[in-house]
Amino acid sequence: MKQANPLRTRGFSLVELLVVLAIFALLISLLLPAIQQVRQAARMTVCRSHLRQIGVATHNYIDVHKRFPGGPHQRGALYALLPYLEQQAVYERAETIKDIGLKMKVIPRIPLYLCPEDPTIENNNVASYTPNKAMLTFLGDARGFVWSTQSPSSVTDGLSQTAFISESVTNNWHLTYFIPTDLFPVKRSRSELQALSLQCISGVGTAGAPRIGGGTNGFVVGFTGYTHFVPPNAPACSFSPYLFQIHAAVGSHSHGVNVLMADGAVRFASENIDHELWWSMGTTNSYDSARLE
Repeated sequence: MKQANPLRTRGFSLVELLVVLAIFALLISLLLPAIQQVRQAARMTVCRSHLRQIGVATHNYIDVHKRFPGGPHQRGALYALLPYLEQQAVYERAETIKDIGLKMKVIPRIPLYLCPEDPTIENNNVASYTPNKAMLTFLGDARGFVWSTQSPSSVTDGLSQTAFISESVTNNWHLTYFIPTDLFPVKRSRSELQALSLQCISGVGTAGAPRIGGGTNGFVVGFTGYTHFVPPNAPACSFSPYLFQIHAAVGSHSHGVNVLMADGAVRFASENIDHELWWSMGTTNSYDSARLE
């Protein structure tokens, strides 16, 4: 009598294996963008948290000095805030050094001053944030927080409607456009300045070598900053033959930058923000209003 053959265990066929692999590949392709979005959202949250802490330190500084940190003939705003961000030892050490070059070298990397999207982690005296220069260097009532000393009462446009510090990451390469013009920028009307701004946004002129971020390679010196002359993430511009340069607020987040308002609130400004609104946010006492939701 013949014995029955034992049942054979049936394996996957090549076609079935390929189908399973294809399904896994599809699932992974669907999951990766979601994971990336979660990571970006987490980094955005950390960046906003850094700005909020800087905002709290700013108002503690104001309680003591009755004015915003920075201003003409002052060290940079972020440098002045070091004692208010648990960096008293760093500040005191830097204050013993008179040479500005050496002073900049002894300022270590301050994690709170770096956005997680900004991988500049090895250099001293770097920051992903920088103060608001407003429109232009000497444009009458269109002032910011770099070229003039500001107290809360001098910000007549309203603290909640005026930008104080924005992202200006150090690793973001942007082109500089050299634009010839016979309009001296600081002595022209608002409409003429807006025309120059549009030239800068459009990249009219000769493209120079790429530069890094918003020009804020360090935060010790008091004249670093960004302007509201062009929207966030716009290219840099230099108007020849004048020694006049535009440094935009530059971020690594998608489609905009985080902005610390003068009242300590943090808002997100899209790179497609209304031009008039962005201009109004940049000035402290032009008697205009700008509300960023």
